[in-house]
Amino acid sequence: MTILITGAGGHIGRRLVDALAAQGETVVAVDIFDLHRTIDRPDHVTFRRGSVANMSEVLDVIKTHRVERIFHLGAMLSVVSESNHWESHQINVQGTMNVLEASRILGIKQVFFASSRGTYGLDTGDVVDDFTVQRPTLFYGSGKLYGEGVGRWYRAKFGLDFRALRYPTMMAPGVRTAGHWAPLMIEDAIQGRAHVAQASPSDLGAFLHVSDAVRGTLEIMNASAERVPRVVYNLAGIQNLTSALEMEAALVRRFPEFTVKYERENGPRATYSKFSDSQARHDWGWRPEIDDLDKLISAFERDASN
Repeated sequence: MTILITGAGGHIGRRLVDALAAQGETVVAVDIFDLHRTIDRPDHVTFRRGSVANMSEVLDVIKTHRVERIFHLGAMLSVVSESNHWESHQINVQGTMNVLEASRILGIKQVFFASSRGTYGLDTGDVVDDFTVQRPTLFYGSGKLYGEGVGRWYRAKFGLDFRALRYPTMMAPGVRTAGHWAPLMIEDAIQGRAHVAQASPSDLGAFLHVSDAVRGTLEIMNASAERVPRVVYNLAGIQNLTSALEMEAALVRRFPEFTVKYERENGPRATYSKFSDSQARHDWGWRPEIDDLDKLISAFERDASN
């Protein structure tokens, strides 16, 4: 099977390329950046530079490589989307529409879409689950919510097997998305460096290690249709939100000399305390492997040693 991955240069995309290539799949990896300069090319993998915002490029790559399945990860991230909403619309909204319409035209049967907990915003109850009303407050979240909705429409109207996951904060070495304070804190502790946190002790995060993100993505796409009655699912690693102070304490237990200086005294307060993936667990048997802070820190240590 030939599989197209958009956004293949991202943290999830790179690992998804490797995972599918290791399974013997033929992979076409597309990104706006030159992937030859950033990652090694496994066997069975073709790199293409291009943008999902360009419909002709999307059609060309699908036709040229006879793509049968698509993992649509390509997107402009949250902070950049806030500063350049028009380009974000072209990539995150029009780009998703291009992928779905090209799939309809060329007979692609199955498409995966990477969504985000950012579709919920802040006006929620204590537990955010798949039934929580989505009221995104940022442009990025609004674009992701559009992707969920239009994918649901393509599934109902044309029978496209559209499946999506809402990821929380992605955890992996090298993640430097603005506002995501946790990855660098863990890396500094492992490397024996004092840490200056661009956060307050009360800042909260819902964390998912990238290895679980990749595994969950493959599991939902490989599950039988009967086990995936919903179009979109939350995917969680550590379901209860973790404060920066709790993360610091867990790191100090492992690395007693580790110290943190906080740049802010008070941070934004999330209006919920748990990001629940109960429907994924119920419907297709999802279980994260990295579901507490100690396992998360150990995963970073393994990554650092590789």
